[in-house]
Amino acid sequence: MSGYMNASSGGESRGEQSGMRLFYMNILIIVLVVIAYTFYTRDQTGMDFSMSEEAFTITMPDSTEVSLSFSDVTSMELVSDVDYGSCVSGQSSDSCYYGTWENETWGSYALCVAPSIGSCILVETEEQILVFNFESASTTSALYESLLDYVDI
Repeated sequence: MSGYMNASSGGESRGEQSGMRLFYMNILIIVLVVIAYTFYTRDQTGMDFSMSEEAFTITMPDSTEVSLSFSDVTSMELVSDVDYGSCVSGQSSDSCYYGTWENETWGSYALCVAPSIGSCILVETEEQILVFNFESASTTSALYESLLDYVDI
């Protein structure tokens, strides 16, 4: 009996050790799932979107970033059935069109879209035009609605 008491009084009980092991195992699984999800979604198109209170940034698959200040935006609209035109510099694949493109409507502009989504956000400043979408048609639409709160047009 005294050996049992000495073993339990000097450290954690076997149940506490199992509980901690299970806790850390669950944390590890969650971290791995988040990392896998991040790589999976990023690998689909290689595009990323981020924003602050002053600006938003589109990161293209080649890590080129296009940042626009909300105060510089002169117009913004959600568009669909877009003729993207031709690639001046950048890339086009089945999953993503990005880089500098040119068409008859906008001339030379920055593009970063997954063409399968169908709709995209057209943002104009006095100096440039950016056309992009993100993740899905519903996410693109929600992002557009959210961005409207930040611009004064």
